[in-house]
Amino acid sequence: MPKVTFEPSGRAVEVPEGASVLDAAQLAGATTVECCGILPACGSCRMVVVAGEEHLSAPDDLEGGVRRDRAFLPFERLACMAHVAGDVTVEMER
Repeated sequence: MPKVTFEPSGRAVEVPEGASVLDAAQLAGATTVECCGILPACGSCRMVVVAGEEHLSAPDDLEGGVRRDRAFLPFERLACMAHVAGDVTVEMER
């Protein structure tokens, strides 16, 4: 199973392939962010991908629009929309 590691705490959790990074963060107790119902316009689960970007699903049109509108940097994603297929390390707001 893929492992998602959260910085700066180093807390990590294994999740089934296809789980969202937000699901992993909630499971690990690495965030208090709640899902807005997969309406990424809220942007509250913005995260920085530290390593393993190639192991995340590609941004779809919906996430891409939010990233453009909110001026995300290239290594920033929405945790609710990024699904894991391998080990990743991220940093997100609690």
